[in-house]
Amino acid sequence: MNDLANDPTILPAAARNTTGANFLAAAALCLLSACAADGGGGSGPKTVEGVQTVTLLKDQGLVFETGEIIKGIKFNQVDLYATSVGSHLKLATGGDTLTVNSPFNWFQQGGGFPQTFEQLSDVPFEKPTADQTAPLTRTDAKVGFVVECYASAGYARGRIIESDADSLKLEYRWDETNP
Repeated sequence: MNDLANDPTILPAAARNTTGANFLAAAALCLLSACAADGGGGSGPKTVEGVQTVTLLKDQGLVFETGEIIKGIKFNQVDLYATSVGSHLKLATGGDTLTVNSPFNWFQQGGGFPQTFEQLSDVPFEKPTADQTAPLTRTDAKVGFVVECYASAGYARGRIIESDADSLKLEYRWDETNP
């Protein structure tokens, strides 16, 4: 034990020349320090960067910041979720309850139809206002939106790539401060 306790490649000088329980305590502290210095050593969710593409199925939600897809209508754990409405899917934002949602700007035009965009970069950086909480019931391709995130911090700007009765593929960019 003394040879190992005095080996400079194993422990820093402050922990050397200890024996028994002191050696184990010093080794544990060094290990914890190394993990903390390396961000905890965990493999928890990572923050996504840049444009992301994801496919949501019926009754799935998305956490924009991490890209995590959560199964079930867990509106209070996600930023955006898809549910079935007849022959297509609708999108709604996460919130405290099913009827108290985060703001959602899907660029409503005359007649209540959502505006379409050729690419994600064409979707305006217009943050939704507090009263814009209606779900998007028309999830056609090219529809763009900006969401004030519920589970994540900040905003996400998105655009539907394709959609059918069972799934929708969208591209998005999450940002902690700006969509």
